[in-house]
Amino acid sequence: MLIHHFGSRENLEERATALLEDRLRARFAPGTLPARATVETVLLHLWDSSTAPPSRGVLLLVMNLTQRAWGGSKRARVFYLEQQRLWEDLLLQYLPDREVVRDLLQAFQGALLAFLITGDDQGGRKMLRRFCSRVSAKAKQRRGAALR
Repeated sequence: MLIHHFGSRENLEERATALLEDRLRARFAPGTLPARATVETVLLHLWDSSTAPPSRGVLLLVMNLTQRAWGGSKRARVFYLEQQRLWEDLLLQYLPDREVVRDLLQAFQGALLAFLITGDDQGGRKMLRRFCSRVSAKAKQRRGAALR
């Protein structure tokens, strides 16, 4: 019935994906994050928002779109790549090292997948804190070496 209303499965997927994109942009826009926040504060805010019970449906939809991208859906792949870019741009405001941000996104996504499977949000939270501690320690080492 929905496919008939939208004309085709592709049109239905397009409309659902566009709606999801709009909601994700609004939810994770830089203005929704604390001003002058540390990268750890931002990451834990993103984690809490992503793992909150109302987000479960969104996460499952994102996983469905990811599966469609793996299956060859060009629109789903474009969606996934655009979300990656937006999150990367967002995190670069708090952590100005593109490679570290990309590593962090991979770890964050893996933690979300584990959360979806287990329902335990503490493993991801602990990983994010450890990641931030390591990044902070390396930054201090670099500053110390530069002063010598």
